[in-house]
Amino acid sequence: WRNFASSAKLHNKVVIIGGGAGGIGLAGRLTSIEGGLNPAQISIVDGGSLFHYKPGWTLYTADDLPRAQLSRPLREVIP
Repeated sequence: WRNFASSAKLHNKVVIIGGGAGGIGLAGRLTSIEGGLNPAQISIVDGGSLFHYKPGWTLYTADDLPRAQLSRPLREVIP
């Protein structure tokens, strides 16, 4: 860890753990408020590569929403 921290060239003001709806929403809010942060100053860290729309799981079980619409690559949902 020490070597990584001393050799890192990028510094962020905010690091958000979790790329779900809450993490993405918080990042958006931090950039949209007056005097807010530049998006380059925010990092979102998530262990997965897919965004799962969890409220849609109840619609999937009721056959109201196709399964393909419940998960998307995380890069597609982060503005």
